[in-house]
Amino acid sequence: MNLWRIYPVAAPGDPRWQGRQRWHEVIVRAANPAFARIIASRLEPRAPRFSQGNESRALRSGFLDEKLYWVSRLSNEEAAAFAPGNTADIVAARLHEESALEPAYASRTADTAGEAAAS
Repeated sequence: MNLWRIYPVAAPGDPRWQGRQRWHEVIVRAANPAFARIIASRLEPRAPRFSQGNESRALRSGFLDEKLYWVSRLSNEEAAAFAPGNTADIVAARLHEESALEPAYASRTADTAGEAAAS
């Protein structure tokens, strides 16, 4: 069975995310890319997310949206790094780390606060 890499392609501020958790990369063993997306959707919580006001809830998995995530087949060399198997399953998953954005935001906030204090 082939290994598939699922990775985000939409910008972090894209409204299609609808508050979903972003995954940096998910490696899935599946027969084809469509099944890989379905298997990866197991990572998303099943509990309903309650909406506030007029917002709509994201009932469909983000992994099923081709404008959020793309799927590509791992090469034989890349697949050799993972244990072989015959069952469809999630092999590896890594959450997207947004902490790299925090220092830049914090420095802009500090600059703005400094300018306001100087005024």
